[in-house]
Amino acid sequence: MRFESSIVIEQALPEELRDRIPVVKIGGPIIAKELAHSMYTEAVFASKNDRATKIAKKAFESPTFKGNITSDIDGVDLCAAFKNSYAIGMGIMSGVEVDTNNSKAALISRGTVEMSVIVEAYGGCLRTASGIAGIGDYYVTSQGGRNGIFGKYIGEGLSHEEAFEKMSSRTIDGLASTRNGYRLLEELEHDGRIEIAKDVPFFNEIYQILFEEKNAKEAMRNYWSQ
Repeated sequence: MRFESSIVIEQALPEELRDRIPVVKIGGPIIAKELAHSMYTEAVFASKNDRATKIAKKAFESPTFKGNITSDIDGVDLCAAFKNSYAIGMGIMSGVEVDTNNSKAALISRGTVEMSVIVEAYGGCLRTASGIAGIGDYYVTSQGGRNGIFGKYIGEGLSHEEAFEKMSSRTIDGLASTRNGYRLLEELEHDGRIEIAKDVPFFNEIYQILFEEKNAKEAMRNYWSQ
């Protein structure tokens, strides 16, 4: 998803390019270092062109790399973006409440449910969010990385500027995903396909913390009381 608009990547490509060259999206928990060391990895290749998907899958597969295929390219794209937002949310919870496993497990489940709602409302396949592109990628992203660390600092009470400074101003993908994601949800809500506060309450609290200056502890209390 691009920062300045609420559209999926395929729709951001020039139409003439989409017509001439099949777009294949790869999704799932793929940590580059592990892939480079031939550690067991599973991913999904998504395209509306079945032949292109199979070619990409065959090119990548190895004894340690398992590939799956799907036509739900929009669903895979949405999960790839929204999982960054939910990883920030997981980090926020870690900052608010240290050394907790109950809440982390609950938020892994909740984030997956909300991604399912978003994907289905957009017109994608419900199963995508509960598969390797959704919960798989969300899980590995929430285990570490910039989004989770940034969220933890916010949960501890740091401002955006202070959190950026501690991270040496590194790019936080989840910020763009959250802003663009909320714009997309507003469009879906306008069309009557989703209710933000009711259907995606965890994401709603994440957005309010990041862009409406809501206190992180207050936001988490509000989420858990729903």
